[in-house]
Amino acid sequence: MEFPIKWKPTQKRFLKMFLAQEYSEILYAGTAGTGKTFTSCAAFVMLAQDIDNLRIGVFRRNLTTARKTVWHTYIKVLEMLGVPYEPIGGSSPKITLTDSNSSIEFFEMDITKDPDWNKLKGLELTCAHIEEGNEVDVSGKSLLITRLGRWNNKKVRPFMIITCNPSQGWVKEEFRDPSLDNSILNHRAFIQTDFTELEADYKELLDTLPEREKKRYVENDWSYIEDGAFYTEEFMSVYKENRVVQSGLYDPNLLVDTWWDLGVAHPTVIWFTQRSGDQINVIECFAQTGFGMDGAIDYVLRTPYSYGTHNAPHDIDNRDFTGSGLSRKEIAAKQGITFITVPRVSIADGIEASRQIFKRCVFDLSKCELGIKMLKKYRRERDMKTGMWKERPKQEDATDYADAFRYMAVGHSRPIDLQSVHQMKVSIDSLNSY
Repeated sequence: MEFPIKWKPTQKRFLKMFLAQEYSEILYAGTAGTGKTFTSCAAFVMLAQDIDNLRIGVFRRNLTTARKTVWHTYIKVLEMLGVPYEPIGGSSPKITLTDSNSSIEFFEMDITKDPDWNKLKGLELTCAHIEEGNEVDVSGKSLLITRLGRWNNKKVRPFMIITCNPSQGWVKEEFRDPSLDNSILNHRAFIQTDFTELEADYKELLDTLPEREKKRYVENDWSYIEDGAFYTEEFMSVYKENRVVQSGLYDPNLLVDTWWDLGVAHPTVIWFTQRSGDQINVIECFAQTGFGMDGAIDYVLRTPYSYGTHNAPHDIDNRDFTGSGLSRKEIAAKQGITFITVPRVSIADGIEASRQIFKRCVFDLSKCELGIKMLKKYRRERDMKTGMWKERPKQEDATDYADAFRYMAVGHSRPIDLQSVHQMKVSIDSLNSY
């Protein structure tokens, strides 16, 4: 199938590699505005039109974002080519090509909503397209590989295309870095666009970006770390000072404190910590969606920890939604959890308290990996008119994890001496043992 535009050199190279089917994973990355997504969509549409009954999966971290972006690019390509199609919306959006009966199906790949990737495990696809690869967790990509080639793969080798802009992350580690020293695995390929293929007016627009963003989006700076993040410097110190251990941080001789962010439509997140002198050992991060406070309480009571205090924000004092007339704190007490209400402070003050508490924290990677990722991701909202970062946090999946951590920081800075509480509980436990 011929395409009615003139391809640029890097686009031609990508299309040639795509059609050759020599690689099972191709990263198509680089300068913004050089047509990476458009070219990928065009390649998949031409493949789906030429071969009957294919199932192509398109993945992005957020399905709503996919509907607003890559979905429309596929529609644009189909209409440019004059290919008949039937779009289907809803919770499982897909586009069926009428002539070939091949389908392009859209999926969410969000580890915070599906930590065990249960929604991926039953998929049967021919091949896949991952948009903005660095936004998704590498474990999702690894599982997705096992779901390819399970649908009509007689004429098409199982493969995936990944697109992204340059930044730190697993994409850089698996594709870009190994390509520099020729150690990239044989089944992978890396293609990078650059600013020489930008249209003049778009290049002019990108030149107005702040210098750091310009280096990423125009000059392919792969050292870029998402700017606007609240705790970038704190994590740099954590890693530099070796305050992340692989596992085994829990000490059975110390009491455990819990710090909650209560979710309804969002996850309930709990950080588990222990005090060892002035050091705070962050031994676990728990998150659960869809089970409310009851499910989280059940989990806490089933863990083998000896507890010191359970801490929650001011909304723990709100009335329960069930119409019982009791507060959530009162209901929790009946179930075996006695909460302390964390003092209410401004978000800005809480973030500053978090920055200070980082200096005392050691993290257990095996139990806190997702929580650490979310804290690193927690960032300011961007003012789209000025390009500057606002002081308020961006509301996204990282917020719930950062809020619970913030309550932990505020709780440790309150007048109540947690160590005294612990000592009192140990004394009581000792008396009860006689």
